[in-house]
Amino acid sequence: MRFDTAEEAWKYTRQNNEDISDPRCAGRQFEATQQVHVFHEKHLKGDTTALPYALAICAHHGLAMPNWLSEVIYNGIVSWHNFETGTLDDAFGVSRKGRRKPDELNYRRHRDSVFQRVLVRVQDGESVDDELFELIADEMNAGFAGGTCKRWFYRYLDESPVAQSLYDHCKGPARKK
Repeated sequence: MRFDTAEEAWKYTRQNNEDISDPRCAGRQFEATQQVHVFHEKHLKGDTTALPYALAICAHHGLAMPNWLSEVIYNGIVSWHNFETGTLDDAFGVSRKGRRKPDELNYRRHRDSVFQRVLVRVQDGESVDDELFELIADEMNAGFAGGTCKRWFYRYLDESPVAQSLYDHCKGPARKK
């Protein structure tokens, strides 16, 4: 199904009782498509981290890769296969800038799980407060406190328009219990 706006996609999701925590629901797929477009623009401007993120979004949301992404992936694999490049990183022109701090690694490792757990509780009518973050941190038993969990949750909302949109739809007036 094709939608022109996020509102149309979310309306379809609600009308068809799609699970909004499913990355393949219409609303989340629409938002993800928009994010892939943002990464395409970054890729065109030389951002060497944009390609793997665009690929990951397509895979996670069950989206067909857009032509630009398919061509870059195909050409990179052919270049690597033909020994024109030494590594896949070189073939795709991707790189990481230095090593990440442990907190950054933990944030990236746990942000999706924290976010999903908050969404489930918001759907169940729970308030998003310090107590909720303490409960989630205890439930995850991953060695971080509720305050860290809270900081990661709100950082993720700030960094990801898709996450912010999903959270808004979860807690919005369309949500009925």
